[in-house]
Amino acid sequence: MELKKYHLSPKAKLIWAGKLLVLTLLIIIALYLIAITFFVTDLGAIGGIFLVLGGIVLFLLLIYLGYVHLRYENFTYAFGDKEFILEEGIIVKKSQRIPYEKIQNVSIIYDIPHRLLNVGKVVITTAATDIKLSEFSLEALDRPHDFVTQLLYRVEKRDEMIYGKKGRRRKVKKSSGE
Repeated sequence: MELKKYHLSPKAKLIWAGKLLVLTLLIIIALYLIAITFFVTDLGAIGGIFLVLGGIVLFLLLIYLGYVHLRYENFTYAFGDKEFILEEGIIVKKSQRIPYEKIQNVSIIYDIPHRLLNVGKVVITTAATDIKLSEFSLEALDRPHDFVTQLLYRVEKRDEMIYGKKGRRRKVKKSSGE
């Protein structure tokens, strides 16, 4: 049976590229203002250098935005029968399978970029001993509560199969950033 794969919100691209995008735009504006200043004072060669530098920075920004788009297109998640599946990677593909019984905590975070874009970040904590493998995040979901409800339903359903009707208790934290 083929699993239905989901993408993050397209707003994830803005979150991933946000800081670099703002910094790059400020650099481009500064370079072009300097270039215009030199052109006005008749120092054309120096102004031309700043104009070319601005063009190079703009070109590099476009390449980075292409990378962000490819990263978004190659980041998917799915709900399996026994596990939650995350797949990512442009060149090196990585598939992470998180058994539902290993999920310990699910948090929804609304920090400033997420609130501005009306999305939420979901962090899933597992019982893995390796710190790198114990936490997974979905950077931008349009309806994070719906996602958490669906995930916890599957976790509890799996717990009932393993532990009986009572299952284990799970925590969902709702927090906001600084």
